Amino acid sequence: MLQTVLIAILAGGVTGLVAHLIRHDKSLIFPRKIKRPKSIQLGFFADILISALAAVFATHYLFNPSDIRELLGIAVMAGMAAENVLLYRELSTERTKTDELNKLNDRLGQ
Repeated sequence: MLQTVLIAILAGGVTGLVAHLIRHDKSLIFPRKIKRPKSIQLGFFADILISALAAVFATHYLFNPSDIRELLGIAVMAGMAAENVLLYRELSTERTKTDELNKLNDRLGQ
């Protein structure tokens, strides 16, 4: 059981790292502190962590892989799904910002 968890973490983490590199034009965004509001941006570690957690969840609670190939396939697919959720959230945030800027421009133009 520990072996399958470690394999799922590794496969999901690598998937998260690759997705991060694809999304950020082959560059790593490193963790940094943000002053306002006081917080820490995790950078590429967030992508690795979320994909790895999704892979472990999928391989242990949603599916029951019978061999290593199924385990790797499920872990990679779960990691990709987690990255798609993050990408959707980023796009939604950008869409909201664009809509608000358009509303502001309309008010200033009138």
